[in-house]
Amino acid sequence: MKRQIELSVLWVLLVLGFLAHTLADVMPAFWGESIVAVPTSANSRELIALMMGISYTLPVLAIFLVLWGKHKAWRVIHAILACLFALFCLLHMLEWLDQFNPVQLTIMPLMAIVGIILAVKSIKYVREKPCVESGADDNEEEEDENVNNEKETEEEENKEEEDKFKGNLYGQFFFVIALSAVYVILIDIIGFFVTTAIYLFVTMIVLKSNIKWNIVVSIVFPVFLYLVFVLFLKVPVPRGFLL
Repeated sequence: MKRQIELSVLWVLLVLGFLAHTLADVMPAFWGESIVAVPTSANSRELIALMMGISYTLPVLAIFLVLWGKHKAWRVIHAILACLFALFCLLHMLEWLDQFNPVQLTIMPLMAIVGIILAVKSIKYVREKPCVESGADDNEEEEDENVNNEKETEEEENKEEEDKFKGNLYGQFFFVIALSAVYVILIDIIGFFVTTAIYLFVTMIVLKSNIKWNIVVSIVFPVFLYLVFVLFLKVPVPRGFLL
């Protein structure tokens, strides 16, 4: 539960960072300054829906995965989201190349640091074996003994799974970050949905998820994104030579 609380707090910090980032851009309006960035209303609702999805909906879903996702596949999906957000926070600072805003110095570097910490801890969370919850009632001592025996048995059964992760944490982290960067580049070339499916499948393999769950998630999640963002919210997505 400690790890789950840590990850949830980090996600909340990211949401607050997005909020502070927006406030920093909007607050000059209180002094009569123009805050218009794009003088057009084309696709404004779709873009707002997309930004709300990135800054609020996805972090909330990630917190749900942390708190109630018991299967390892949900932990892997959570780690993928965390790595994507870490990469997003890092790349978002590139906007300073066009226009440097000193106000954002108090926000964006901290968001990048939080994103990196979140990604590393999320991969650690994938590597951890599920905790066995003991009986909640104090008068069930016999059940507690059985739980202890089950813990010892599971330690032996899961020893091999822990060994194959041993020493690979930072290698996995940098590989997933690099893979996420390649994913962002290939979205416009291949297409959003095909690239997303390939990215999910490869990342889940790297994070040692079950192959059946890899296939299911790699197919179902892009379909879910298509239904929500394309059909329902009408958000334009990058289209490559495939899809």
